[in-house]
Amino acid sequence: MLEIRPGRESDKPQILLLIKLVYGEDVAERAERRWHWQWYEDPRLTEPGFHGVVAEWNGQVIACVSSLPAGLYIYGLPVEAFWFVDGLVHWSSVRRALRSQKRAKSPSRGAPDLSKGLYAAMLNHPSAGVMQMGKHLTDGAAVVCYKIGASAQLGTGSWSRLISFRQPLKGVVGKPLALALGWLVDLAVPRIPKAAHQVNLHEGCFDERFDVLWNQVKDDYQAITRRDSVTLNWRYRRHPDTAYTVLTVTDKNAVLGYLVYSCFYRHQQYRAHIVDLLVHRQYYAVLDDLLITAMLKMRAECVHRVECYAGNSQVVSALKRTKFKERFQNGNPQSTLVRGLPEVELYITRGDGDGG
Repeated sequence: MLEIRPGRESDKPQILLLIKLVYGEDVAERAERRWHWQWYEDPRLTEPGFHGVVAEWNGQVIACVSSLPAGLYIYGLPVEAFWFVDGLVHWSSVRRALRSQKRAKSPSRGAPDLSKGLYAAMLNHPSAGVMQMGKHLTDGAAVVCYKIGASAQLGTGSWSRLISFRQPLKGVVGKPLALALGWLVDLAVPRIPKAAHQVNLHEGCFDERFDVLWNQVKDDYQAITRRDSVTLNWRYRRHPDTAYTVLTVTDKNAVLGYLVYSCFYRHQQYRAHIVDLLVHRQYYAVLDDLLITAMLKMRAECVHRVECYAGNSQVVSALKRTKFKERFQNGNPQSTLVRGLPEVELYITRGDGDGG
């Protein structure tokens, strides 16, 4: 019988095998490398171990969706909400399971409701939580989410900006000539102004000053995910395979705001993701200067393009002022889908959920 049930830690070998079958060996190795960090060290977990929903048939896990704790605060109060991520379906096994169930003379007691599909049945399982959020979904997954009552969170989406053509030029004319010509070609890129505030490179752990910032700003936003020092250190300083650069603006011993980014190669291009940023709501100039300084550092490092995922009107306005352009997928914004949340403006970044 096909069973949809809460996932458990003992499912780890089968989940990793499922990832390998669906996405390949490299992705499975990355998931295994991150497993303990993700499911045992995350300070937002109420208890250690894998949290999600699996579909099991004849003792084999054939589909899975993970539920990551969001650490969501609404109007300053914590609520239980989850990111649904890593939706995995081994379609050949699922089709065999469904055919087997259809051939049964009578439905088994407790058989799951598959009227909206297997993925919908997993998201509808009580273990997936009532308040759910998902971003960077495939078109197929998004359609299923809409069927079960999810909606697009207005104002959320991905933004990008060209930084420099020097790195792509290196592949064509070589490094020395690319550096010489880069300044000329980069005249076609929107100008990056100078920052008004002093922006510092923050090395080492996030300290108690970031707790002060978090406690001061969590009531400023209608809905925001947890960003205290414990969470920031877990997410950006103890990540198993990604290095992050942290920038801050300070006043005496107080942190007015910070920005986190990472650089990587994709499609033979050197790119960057701004994965987190936070300032006091009234400090628009600080937010602009963090973005400006990050881009200047990226240009010095020959980054070609930077992306930033935003879920707040203040951040979106800053991205527009610094010449970012919204990215679209099939003509639509790359919105976060939400389910079970009240109508609030959601402050999220790429670092939330499974972003990197």
